[in-house]
Order: sequence, then structure tokens, then C-alpha cells
Amino acid sequence: MISAPASGQGKTTVTAALARQSRARGERVRVFKIGPDFLDPTILAQESGAPVYQLDLFMGGEAHCRALLAEAAREADLILVEGVMGLFDGNPSSADLAQCFGLPVLAVIDGSAMAQTFGALAYGLSHFRPQLRFAGVIANRVGGERHAQMLFESLPADIPALGWLPRQAEMVLPERHLGLLGACELSDLDGRIACAASVLKGNALPLPMLHFAQEDESTIPLLLAGCRIAIARDAAFSFIYFPSNPAAIAGVLAP
Repeated sequence: MISAPASGQGKTTVTAALARQSRARGERVRVFKIGPDFLDPTILAQESGAPVYQLDLFMGGEAHCRALLAEAAREADLILVEGVMGLFDGNPSSADLAQCFGLPVLAVIDGSAMAQTFGALAYGLSHFRPQLRFAGVIANRVGGERHAQMLFESLPADIPALGWLPRQAEMVLPERHLGLLGACELSDLDGRIACAASVLKGNALPLPMLHFAQEDESTIPLLLAGCRIAIARDAAFSFIYFPSNPAAIAGVLAP
């Protein structure tokens, strides 16, 4: 899981860059986004080469999230999950989902306006909830090699430094009040993420083997069998978020 202490730290940029690096190695990568976000998944889908679905313990439920992860695990070499807001923000939070499924947490921290405080912030994220598996940190918007060294020297011994991204305008993803611009609004998105993937410096990601039990879907009633559903997809209609409960879906679509 790619998380952060807050929004705007660079989670999407790092997640997209890691997905692009994985594909460049010839790996199959699947990416998920936590919560009802309709913008970041368009960027992550373009860079991962596969649809990006939401993992939402509130709207979808644990069984639905587990089924999505199990399906992805059958075909992917690497699964990345981008968190929402800060690691512990919301109820349920990104931390709740990480703890539920045993996902190791990689924290992206904007280090542009700090030095040794970087270590204190990383320590707080990794120790606030001891049950979490904390994999390490990536520093974003770093001034250079010396700045990165200062940031990482402040880390406690039990927190790995997994990499850093420099301050570089060519890879910045534009924002507005709702968050990032969608992929369809960024004609140079591929170049921006390619730049981020090429300059992301660091160590190999820890890749623990996790087991996601397959959910039994044989008992789900086919309430929409025989129905034809039209889905509009353009700049205005670009996001679909159905609840996992088939009865709820049928209720929404009922005449």
C-alpha cells in the first residue's frame, strides 16, 4: 500500500511510477485505489495497463475487497494499492484496510521543506498503530543527493529508506480543488509519469507473499441476468461506482 501523512504528498505520482517501472521489467501489475476516488484511477489505469478498481470497506465491504484482491493475485506479479488522504484519516481509513489484509505500508513524505523532522514524521506513521506492517518510506520533492541523505539519516534504524524523487516540474501532476486532473485532461501524462519512473531512485521494494482467500461467488443471485445496460464514457461521464450488493444494484437500475 502506498500511503502518506496527508493529501498532496505525491502518492499517485509514486504509485504510477512504480507501476510503470514494473511493466518495464515485463511484470504484470494491478493497481487499486482506496475509497470513492474517480480521478486518480484514470491515471493509474493508464500506467498499469489494466482497470483500476476501488477498495472500500464501507461501500463495498471486506468480502468484496478480498474478492478483488484475490482475482488480481491470480494474474499479477505485483499489486499496488494507493491510499486515500493521510494513512489514518477517515473511518474506515487506509490503515484499517492495510491491517485488515496484512498489506505492508510504504509512506510517501514530501520532504521539500524539512530536514531531520522527516524522521520524526516517519516514526509517527510507523509506530502510531503497532499492528500495521510498515515497509518503509519514499521521500518526494527532494532538493538533491545531499538533501536526501539528510532526510534518510534522520530515520530510525527500523524504518527503511526505499527511495526518493527530486523536485522536477516535468513530472508534477496538475491539481484543482477536487484533486488531480483526470487522465483525459492531461495530454502529456505519459511523459510526466515516464519522467518520474526514470528518476525514482532507491532500493527494491519489499515484496511479501500474501494470501487472499477466494470468495465463494456461486451463491450470488443473478438479478440482472438478461438486462442490457448502456454506459456512457467520455469526458463528462467517466466514472462508475456500484455497491457490491447485487440487490442494491438491481434497485438502482429498476424502472
